[in-house]
Amino acid sequence: MVHQKAKYIIFITIIFVIPWLFIPLLSAKPDLQGLHPFNYYMMLLPATGIIIGDVFTKKKTENKVQWIYISAFLIFTVLVFLWGIKVMEYDLLMHIENVLLCIFSLSLFLFCCLGEQKETPAYRGKNVLSAVGIFVLIEVITMLFSDFQLQALFQIIFVFIWSLVNAIITSAVMLYGEEYAWRGHLLGRFQRVFGKRTGVILLGLLWEFWHLPVFIIMYQSGEFDEMIGFSFGIFLLLRVLNTVSLAVFLGWAYTKTENLWCCILIHGINNGLTGSGAMASLVMDTVPPITLIRPVILMLFLFTKEYRKK
Repeated sequence: MVHQKAKYIIFITIIFVIPWLFIPLLSAKPDLQGLHPFNYYMMLLPATGIIIGDVFTKKKTENKVQWIYISAFLIFTVLVFLWGIKVMEYDLLMHIENVLLCIFSLSLFLFCCLGEQKETPAYRGKNVLSAVGIFVLIEVITMLFSDFQLQALFQIIFVFIWSLVNAIITSAVMLYGEEYAWRGHLLGRFQRVFGKRTGVILLGLLWEFWHLPVFIIMYQSGEFDEMIGFSFGIFLLLRVLNTVSLAVFLGWAYTKTENLWCCILIHGINNGLTGSGAMASLVMDTVPPITLIRPVILMLFLFTKEYRKK
């Protein structure tokens, strides 16, 4: 019980307390520069919170993946802090972070491929391809209801392919950092306590709340009102709808495949193609249809067999 309590304290401190401590340092950054390095850092925190809690209670590291996240957490914390206090320039920080992300991502992918069968990207490969294919089909359907133009087709295909490649080469350590915690550890616990459907919805709300420091930085920068044509409150509501519905689909995909890499690929495609739905509306004067249509489609997965009571 003592060890379990310590793990909760460590997880909450790393994932929720630390990001809020950076807000005063980053809110004054010009042109929303605070979003990019901080986003990278934030995505490492969920897995890091789980891993450091495990290492603290067991007094040892068990695999190389744990070393990757402990190392990345320490290095990125120092880098973002130095940049926040204006010791390091933005361009230098981004160059260093991008190189480190490639090194950590490729290492993570390699270690997972060489690890236990359930940790490999190919585990339950047919189910993974099916889940990823369904998500891509949903993206296409939502685009048909938006201002999609045929000449943009090749650009979308390129973004889709690059999203898959990027999910392994440069973004794996960040996407795995989220999925390892939200789907790999917390989904099952929330569903055991609250039920399958209520649990995944509550987890989606917590997942979106965790993003809040990023949007506070964006709002306090003074750039928000110039970028969109509707209120910050509506923007947050759209974010909640899209994040909770994405959590429902990712929960379905993880339950169906038991493969974190399936969620990583879907998460990467989501970020690459739509920018999390509501984020795509940042340059719009009105609420784009995609931010309302896609959540409805994704929420329908609550009625699949994966969410039925046993």
